[in-house]
Order: sequence, then structure tokens, then C-alpha cells
Amino acid sequence: MALAPLVTGLRVPAVGVLATLVAGYVATGVFEELWHRGVVLDSLRAVGLRRSAVIGGAFFAVSHLANIAFGQAVMVSLAQAVGAFCFGIGFSILRWRTNAVWLLVGVHAVGDLMFKITNLHGGTLWLFLVGHDAVMLLWGLWCLGGMDDDVSTPSRGPCPDSRPTPRSTRDRASNPGPRAQAPR
Repeated sequence: MALAPLVTGLRVPAVGVLATLVAGYVATGVFEELWHRGVVLDSLRAVGLRRSAVIGGAFFAVSHLANIAFGQAVMVSLAQAVGAFCFGIGFSILRWRTNAVWLLVGVHAVGDLMFKITNLHGGTLWLFLVGHDAVMLLWGLWCLGGMDDDVSTPSRGPCPDSRPTPRSTRDRASNPGPRAQAPR
């Protein structure tokens, strides 16, 4: 998903500018992911997976409203906050399922950089941004619907949760399974 903007081609800036962009986007990815999917999400662990993903996404959205203080247009900041909420839910699920904040840092930094150095602009840029955020939200909601709310048990595999459910003692007694020996 982070590489999707490449379909429009690249506008690679001068080496110095590119190095500055890379450093800036990596720093942004490190800060935002360590803070939001590291500290904030871990502190929300007690409320369960579903609530932590939604609350964490809301915190991520609100943090993007600070861009207004740096001169970004209010409507653009509001749109960015909605996108950050969607992105935050999807990345919360990735964090819970992979337990890897550094993977998220990389994907976040590469995604931000790709939107900056590709030929996307105007309506096409907004289409990619909204599409990316919608996919993250829909995927995150689909995963939340099929996942166990207990975040203390890591899960693996594609969403919804693909962990095998242990059979109860009663189920094993009535259906001992293929390895059981018949009584003699």
C-alpha cells in the first residue's frame, strides 16, 4: 500500500533535499509509531483490543489537528485527522498482530515519502490518500470483528483471527479425536 503512489512515476529531488525528506519522514514515523502504537496503545491494553484500536486511532487523529498551529488550512487538517483515525485503526491492528513497532515505522515513513516524491497532485493525490485510509479502516474493522478482544494473547495469520480454538474438556470426552485409542 505504501508503494501504490509509484504508479504515477517519481519526481526525485536533488540528493540533499531527498536526504532531508528521508530523515524527516523517518523521524516522523519513529515518533508517531513509537508514541501512538507503542506507548499509547500499550497503555490502553487494559481496555481490550477493540477499544484500544478505536481510542488509539482517535488520539492519532487529534494529534494531527496540531498542524493548524503550523499554518495548515483547517479543512485540510480536519481531512488529515479523519484519515489519521482510519490509518490509526489499521496500524493498531498491525501492531497487535505483529508486535513490531519498527515495521510500522518503516511502512509509515515510506508511505509518507512516496506521497511527497511521486507525481500525485490535486484530485489524484486526494483519491490515493482517501483510498489508502479507507482500505486501512475497512481492513481494521474487519479484523476487529473477527479478533479476540484479549490483547494478552498474540495471534497469527490473516484477519479475522485464525488461532485455533482449544476444544473444551467435554468436547474431548465426547469426541476424542483421531489420536485416541479405542478402549479394549
